[in-house]
Amino acid sequence: MKLFKSTVLTPLAVAYINLDGKMLPGKVVQLDWESAIDDDFDHFVIEKSVNGGVTYNSIGQITNTTAPFRYLDHSPVPGNNYYRVRRVDHNGNYLFSRTVRINNNLALYAINVYPNPVVDIMKVRFQNTIASEKLTFSIIDGAGRKVLVQKSTIAPGAIEVMLNLKGLAQGIYILKVSNKNNETLSNQKFIKE
Repeated sequence: MKLFKSTVLTPLAVAYINLDGKMLPGKVVQLDWESAIDDDFDHFVIEKSVNGGVTYNSIGQITNTTAPFRYLDHSPVPGNNYYRVRRVDHNGNYLFSRTVRINNNLALYAINVYPNPVVDIMKVRFQNTIASEKLTFSIIDGAGRKVLVQKSTIAPGAIEVMLNLKGLAQGIYILKVSNKNNETLSNQKFIKE
């Protein structure tokens, strides 16, 4: 007489997290992800690293089970921000998403400097996509010295700022545009004739 042993195989739940992120106007990071939700699911933890992905800190938690999922980070640091999402189950098991890098130095301004080369008056034209902001326009010479600084409060929309360069010597300069937090928004090289 032969004995047969049967084993019932049950499929394992497939856990995954598809994470994407992007920088929005106003310097807000939007994270969107999809994940299979099963009975084991408890919550998502949103984590951020500001040191190249060496260490991560929790910046938020989502417990709802309705996809798609979204989280907004209103305080990205200048430079690279690394994000990941951790799916946590009721039993404490967890799964990480892939890491996404969002660069907070993305220009929220489309800047055009003309004429280049410039004789006396340089025009800086740009499209401001965020709220009114105080900007600093610095002219830097070849030795790295600020030789001219002009501050302007600009409103949203198409803006043109004129810089009087009449007193500058001929040479190659850099126009540095920075915000009130001294974050560089643009560096443009130009020639003064």
